[in-house]
Amino acid sequence: MVYIDTIGSYIPENYLNNIYEAEKNNKDLNWLENSIGVLKTPKKNQNESVLTMCISAYKNLKSKTKVLESEIDLVVLISQNTDNNSLPQQSTQLQSELEISNKAASFDISLGCSGFVYGLNIVEAMMKSNAYRSALLFTCDPYSDIINEFDISNKLLFGDAATVTYITSKPKRDLLLTPKSFKHYSHGQYSEYLMKKNKGLHMDGRKIFSFVKKEVIRELDDFISQTDHPIDLIIPHQASQLTLNQFATHFNNRYEVAMDIKNTGNTVSSSIPLILKNYLNNKMYNSFVLTGFGVGMSSSYSYLERQK
Repeated sequence: MVYIDTIGSYIPENYLNNIYEAEKNNKDLNWLENSIGVLKTPKKNQNESVLTMCISAYKNLKSKTKVLESEIDLVVLISQNTDNNSLPQQSTQLQSELEISNKAASFDISLGCSGFVYGLNIVEAMMKSNAYRSALLFTCDPYSDIINEFDISNKLLFGDAATVTYITSKPKRDLLLTPKSFKHYSHGQYSEYLMKKNKGLHMDGRKIFSFVKKEVIRELDDFISQTDHPIDLIIPHQASQLTLNQFATHFNNRYEVAMDIKNTGNTVSSSIPLILKNYLNNKMYNSFVLTGFGVGMSSSYSYLERQK
Protein backbone atom coordinates (compact mmCIF):
# COMPACT_ATOMS: atom_id res chain seq x y z
CA MET A 1 0.00 0.00 0.00
CA VAL A 2 1.19 3.55 -0.74
CA TYR A 3 0.34 6.71 1.13
CA ILE A 4 0.18 10.41 0.36
CA ASP A 5 2.36 11.96 3.04
CA THR A 6 2.60 15.65 2.16
CA ILE A 7 2.06 18.02 -0.77
CA GLY A 8 4.37 20.96 -1.38
CA SER A 9 3.42 23.84 -3.64
CA TYR A 10 4.68 26.99 -5.27
CA ILE A 11 2.58 29.88 -6.57
CA PRO A 12 4.40 32.84 -8.18
CA GLU A 13 4.26 36.17 -6.38
CA ASN A 14 3.41 37.97 -9.62
CA TYR A 15 -0.37 38.24 -10.13
CA LEU A 16 -2.58 39.56 -12.88
CA ASN A 17 -5.37 41.81 -11.53
CA ASN A 18 -8.33 40.38 -13.44
CA ILE A 19 -10.81 43.07 -12.48
CA TYR A 20 -8.49 45.72 -13.88
CA GLU A 21 -7.80 43.66 -17.02
CA ALA A 22 -11.50 42.97 -17.58
CA GLU A 23 -12.44 46.64 -17.30
CA LYS A 24 -9.56 47.66 -19.55
CA ASN A 25 -10.75 45.24 -22.23
CA ASN A 26 -14.47 46.07 -21.85
CA LYS A 27 -15.31 42.68 -20.34
CA ASP A 28 -18.40 42.29 -18.18
CA LEU A 29 -17.51 41.87 -14.48
CA ASN A 30 -20.48 39.55 -14.04
CA TRP A 31 -18.91 37.28 -16.68
CA LEU A 32 -15.58 37.47 -14.87
CA GLU A 33 -16.97 36.56 -11.45
CA ASN A 34 -19.63 34.00 -12.39
CA SER A 35 -18.27 32.30 -15.52
CA ILE A 36 -14.50 32.44 -15.08
CA GLY A 37 -14.57 33.00 -11.32
CA VAL A 38 -10.96 34.19 -11.06
CA LEU A 39 -10.16 37.59 -9.57
CA LYS A 40 -6.38 37.27 -9.84
CA THR A 41 -4.17 34.80 -11.66
CA PRO A 42 -0.56 34.00 -10.69
CA LYS A 43 1.93 34.36 -13.55
CA LYS A 44 5.55 33.29 -13.45
CA ASN A 45 8.15 35.94 -14.19
CA GLN A 46 10.70 35.79 -17.00
CA ASN A 47 13.36 34.25 -14.74
CA GLU A 48 11.12 31.40 -13.61
CA SER A 49 10.73 28.08 -15.39
CA VAL A 50 9.15 24.68 -14.88
CA LEU A 51 12.41 23.54 -13.29
CA THR A 52 12.72 26.46 -10.86
CA MET A 53 9.02 26.33 -9.93
CA CYS A 54 9.23 22.60 -9.20
CA ILE A 55 12.34 23.15 -7.07
CA SER A 56 10.48 25.86 -5.14
CA ALA A 57 7.56 23.45 -4.58
CA TYR A 58 10.05 20.86 -3.30
CA LYS A 59 11.54 23.37 -0.85
CA ASN A 60 8.02 24.03 0.42
CA LEU A 61 7.50 20.27 0.79
CA LYS A 62 10.68 19.93 2.86
CA SER A 63 9.55 22.74 5.14
CA LYS A 64 6.51 20.60 6.03
CA THR A 65 7.95 17.10 6.40
CA LYS A 66 11.22 15.22 6.54
CA VAL A 67 12.26 13.88 3.14
CA LEU A 68 15.33 11.70 2.68
CA GLU A 69 16.62 12.04 -0.88
CA SER A 70 18.42 8.70 -0.45
CA GLU A 71 15.04 6.96 -0.12
CA ILE A 72 13.41 8.47 -3.21
CA ASP A 73 13.18 5.78 -5.88
CA LEU A 74 10.94 7.54 -8.42
CA VAL A 75 10.55 11.09 -9.80
CA VAL A 76 7.64 11.88 -12.13
CA LEU A 77 6.67 15.20 -13.70
CA ILE A 78 3.26 15.95 -15.20
CA SER A 79 3.59 18.70 -17.82
CA GLN A 80 2.89 19.49 -21.47
CA ASN A 81 4.95 22.69 -21.44
CA THR A 82 8.39 21.79 -20.13
CA ASP A 83 11.35 24.14 -20.51
CA ASN A 84 13.04 22.21 -23.32
CA ASN A 85 9.99 20.92 -25.21
CA SER A 86 10.48 17.52 -23.54
CA LEU A 87 14.04 17.02 -24.82
CA PRO A 88 15.58 16.14 -22.47
CA GLN A 89 12.87 15.12 -20.07
CA GLN A 90 12.61 17.58 -17.18
CA SER A 91 12.26 14.86 -14.53
CA THR A 92 15.91 13.82 -14.89
CA GLN A 93 16.96 17.43 -14.42
CA LEU A 94 14.89 17.52 -11.23
CA GLN A 95 16.52 14.28 -10.08
CA SER A 96 19.94 15.87 -10.56
CA GLU A 97 19.11 19.30 -9.09
CA LEU A 98 17.55 17.72 -5.99
CA GLU A 99 20.56 15.41 -5.56
CA ILE A 100 18.48 12.25 -5.81
CA SER A 101 20.35 9.01 -6.49
CA ASN A 102 21.10 7.91 -10.05
CA LYS A 103 19.41 4.65 -9.10
CA ALA A 104 16.04 6.42 -9.04
CA ALA A 105 13.69 6.08 -12.00
CA SER A 106 12.38 9.28 -13.59
CA PHE A 107 10.15 10.27 -16.49
CA ASP A 108 7.73 12.96 -17.71
CA ILE A 109 4.05 12.39 -18.47
CA SER A 110 2.46 14.54 -21.18
CA LEU A 111 -1.00 15.09 -19.75
CA GLY A 112 -2.96 18.17 -18.81
CA CYS A 113 -5.84 18.56 -16.38
CA SER A 114 -6.32 14.80 -15.82
CA GLY A 115 -2.59 14.35 -15.25
CA PHE A 116 -2.42 14.32 -11.46
CA VAL A 117 -4.91 11.45 -11.15
CA TYR A 118 -3.22 9.48 -13.95
CA GLY A 119 0.17 10.17 -12.39
CA LEU A 120 -0.98 9.02 -8.97
CA ASN A 121 -2.15 5.71 -10.44
CA ILE A 122 1.11 5.19 -12.37
CA VAL A 123 3.26 6.03 -9.35
CA GLU A 124 1.23 3.69 -7.13
CA ALA A 125 1.58 0.81 -9.62
CA MET A 126 5.33 1.32 -10.05
CA MET A 127 5.93 1.58 -6.33
CA LYS A 128 4.06 -1.66 -5.69
CA SER A 129 5.64 -3.64 -8.54
CA ASN A 130 9.19 -2.45 -7.80
CA ALA A 131 8.99 -2.25 -4.00
CA TYR A 132 9.92 1.45 -4.11
CA ARG A 133 10.22 3.24 -0.80
CA SER A 134 9.04 6.70 -1.84
CA ALA A 135 8.29 8.84 -4.87
CA LEU A 136 7.89 12.48 -5.88
CA LEU A 137 5.01 13.38 -8.20
CA PHE A 138 5.47 16.89 -9.64
CA THR A 139 2.94 18.97 -11.58
CA CYS A 140 3.73 22.19 -13.44
CA ASP A 141 2.15 23.47 -16.65
CA PRO A 142 2.67 27.24 -17.09
CA TYR A 143 0.12 28.18 -19.73
CA SER A 144 1.35 31.79 -19.63
CA ASP A 145 4.10 30.55 -21.98
CA ILE A 146 1.60 29.58 -24.69
CA ILE A 147 -1.32 32.00 -24.29
CA ASN A 148 -1.45 34.81 -26.85
CA GLU A 149 -1.22 38.18 -25.07
CA PHE A 150 -4.40 39.31 -26.86
CA ASP A 151 -6.38 36.24 -25.76
CA ILE A 152 -8.04 37.92 -22.80
CA SER A 153 -10.35 35.08 -21.73
CA ASN A 154 -7.60 32.48 -21.37
CA LYS A 155 -5.22 35.06 -19.96
CA LEU A 156 -7.65 35.73 -17.09
CA LEU A 157 -8.50 32.05 -16.55
CA PHE A 158 -5.19 30.18 -16.45
CA GLY A 159 -2.72 30.58 -13.59
CA ASP A 160 0.82 29.25 -13.17
CA ALA A 161 1.74 26.97 -10.25
CA ALA A 162 3.74 23.88 -9.30
CA THR A 163 3.16 21.10 -6.79
CA VAL A 164 5.01 18.03 -5.58
CA THR A 165 3.33 15.12 -3.81
CA TYR A 166 5.47 12.99 -1.51
CA ILE A 167 4.23 9.39 -1.71
CA THR A 168 5.61 6.68 0.55
CA SER A 169 5.23 2.97 1.17
CA LYS A 170 6.72 3.31 4.66
CA PRO A 171 4.58 5.86 6.52
CA LYS A 172 6.01 7.42 9.65
CA ARG A 173 2.62 8.56 10.97
CA ASP A 174 -0.99 7.42 11.02
CA LEU A 175 -4.11 8.64 9.26
CA LEU A 176 -2.56 9.22 5.84
CA LEU A 177 -4.59 9.06 2.63
CA THR A 178 -4.15 6.11 0.30
CA PRO A 179 -5.61 5.58 -3.19
CA LYS A 180 -8.10 2.71 -3.30
CA SER A 181 -9.40 2.75 -6.88
CA PHE A 182 -9.00 4.48 -10.25
CA LYS A 183 -10.84 4.80 -13.55
CA HIS A 184 -9.63 6.49 -16.75
CA TYR A 185 -11.28 7.46 -20.04
CA SER A 186 -10.17 8.84 -23.42
CA HIS A 187 -12.31 11.02 -25.71
CA GLY A 188 -10.06 11.80 -28.66
CA GLN A 189 -13.03 12.76 -30.83
CA TYR A 190 -13.13 16.02 -28.86
CA SER A 191 -9.39 16.75 -28.99
CA GLU A 192 -9.82 19.96 -30.98
CA TYR A 193 -11.65 21.57 -28.05
CA LEU A 194 -8.34 22.40 -26.34
CA MET A 195 -5.06 22.44 -28.22
CA LYS A 196 -1.91 24.44 -28.88
CA LYS A 197 -1.78 26.14 -32.27
CA ASN A 198 0.64 28.53 -33.97
CA LYS A 199 -1.10 31.58 -32.50
CA GLY A 200 -1.13 30.09 -28.99
CA LEU A 201 -3.64 28.19 -26.91
CA HIS A 202 -6.99 27.44 -28.53
CA MET A 203 -9.89 26.56 -26.23
CA ASP A 204 -13.58 26.21 -27.04
CA GLY A 205 -15.03 26.83 -23.59
CA ARG A 206 -18.63 26.14 -24.55
CA LYS A 207 -17.81 22.75 -26.03
CA ILE A 208 -15.70 21.81 -23.00
CA PHE A 209 -18.60 22.80 -20.75
CA SER A 210 -20.84 20.53 -22.85
CA PHE A 211 -18.23 17.73 -22.62
CA VAL A 212 -18.27 17.96 -18.83
CA LYS A 213 -22.07 17.86 -18.77
CA LYS A 214 -22.34 15.01 -21.28
CA GLU A 215 -19.38 12.78 -20.37
CA VAL A 216 -17.65 13.73 -17.12
CA ILE A 217 -20.73 13.99 -14.90
CA ARG A 218 -21.99 10.62 -16.15
CA GLU A 219 -18.60 8.96 -15.66
CA LEU A 220 -18.30 10.44 -12.18
CA ASP A 221 -21.76 9.15 -11.25
CA ASP A 222 -20.76 5.67 -12.44
CA PHE A 223 -17.46 5.80 -10.53
CA ILE A 224 -19.17 6.87 -7.31
CA SER A 225 -21.81 4.15 -7.63
CA GLN A 226 -19.05 1.52 -7.96
CA THR A 227 -17.05 2.92 -5.07
CA ASP A 228 -19.66 1.84 -2.51
CA HIS A 229 -18.07 3.91 0.26
CA PRO A 230 -19.02 7.17 1.96
CA ILE A 231 -17.55 10.24 0.28
CA ASP A 232 -16.72 13.33 2.29
CA LEU A 233 -15.50 15.53 -0.55
CA ILE A 234 -15.32 15.60 -4.34
CA ILE A 235 -12.30 17.50 -5.65
CA PRO A 236 -12.80 18.29 -9.34
CA HIS A 237 -10.23 19.93 -11.56
CA GLN A 238 -10.76 23.68 -11.13
CA ALA A 239 -11.61 24.39 -14.76
CA SER A 240 -13.76 27.51 -14.28
CA GLN A 241 -16.43 28.77 -11.91
CA LEU A 242 -19.15 27.89 -14.41
CA THR A 243 -17.91 24.31 -14.63
CA LEU A 244 -17.56 23.98 -10.86
CA ASN A 245 -21.11 25.25 -10.43
CA GLN A 246 -22.20 22.46 -12.75
CA PHE A 247 -20.77 19.86 -10.35
CA ALA A 248 -22.31 21.57 -7.33
CA THR A 249 -25.74 21.78 -8.98
CA HIS A 250 -25.66 18.16 -10.08
CA PHE A 251 -24.71 16.77 -6.68
CA ASN A 252 -26.76 19.35 -4.77
CA ASN A 253 -26.71 18.26 -1.12
CA ARG A 254 -25.53 14.70 -1.75
CA TYR A 255 -21.81 15.51 -1.73
CA GLU A 256 -19.65 18.49 -0.93
CA VAL A 257 -17.74 19.82 -3.95
CA ALA A 258 -14.44 21.64 -3.42
CA MET A 259 -14.17 25.05 -5.11
CA ASP A 260 -11.10 27.27 -4.81
CA ILE A 261 -10.37 29.04 -8.06
CA LYS A 262 -10.74 32.72 -7.15
CA ASN A 263 -7.08 33.49 -6.40
CA THR A 264 -5.24 30.84 -8.43
CA GLY A 265 -7.24 30.29 -11.60
CA ASN A 266 -7.10 27.11 -13.64
CA THR A 267 -3.63 25.73 -12.90
CA VAL A 268 -4.05 22.65 -15.15
CA SER A 269 -2.50 19.52 -13.56
CA SER A 270 -1.77 21.43 -10.34
CA SER A 271 -5.36 22.35 -9.51
CA ILE A 272 -6.32 19.10 -7.73
CA PRO A 273 -3.20 18.78 -5.52
CA LEU A 274 -3.40 22.49 -4.63
CA ILE A 275 -6.78 21.76 -3.04
CA LEU A 276 -6.00 18.28 -1.72
CA LYS A 277 -3.03 19.60 0.30
CA ASN A 278 -5.43 21.60 2.47
CA TYR A 279 -7.27 18.43 3.56
CA LEU A 280 -4.38 16.04 4.20
CA ASN A 281 -4.40 16.72 7.93
CA ASN A 282 -8.07 17.61 8.28
CA LYS A 283 -9.55 14.61 10.10
CA MET A 284 -13.08 15.85 9.41
CA TYR A 285 -12.54 14.62 5.84
CA ASN A 286 -11.61 10.95 5.46
CA SER A 287 -12.66 10.01 1.93
CA PHE A 288 -12.26 11.83 -1.37
CA VAL A 289 -13.04 11.45 -5.04
CA LEU A 290 -10.58 13.21 -7.33
CA THR A 291 -11.93 14.19 -10.75
CA GLY A 292 -9.50 15.19 -13.49
CA PHE A 293 -10.62 16.16 -17.00
CA GLY A 294 -9.32 18.24 -19.87
CA VAL A 295 -6.78 18.14 -22.68
CA GLY A 296 -7.22 15.17 -24.97
CA MET A 297 -10.05 15.12 -24.13
CA SER A 298 -9.18 12.96 -21.16
CA SER A 299 -10.88 12.15 -17.87
CA SER A 300 -9.68 10.35 -14.77
CA TYR A 301 -11.09 9.48 -11.35
CA SER A 302 -9.69 8.23 -8.05
CA TYR A 303 -11.08 7.31 -4.65
CA LEU A 304 -8.84 8.12 -1.66
CA GLU A 305 -9.40 6.92 1.88
CA ARG A 306 -7.75 7.83 5.17
CA GLN A 307 -6.11 4.82 6.80
CA LYS A 308 -6.57 4.44 10.55
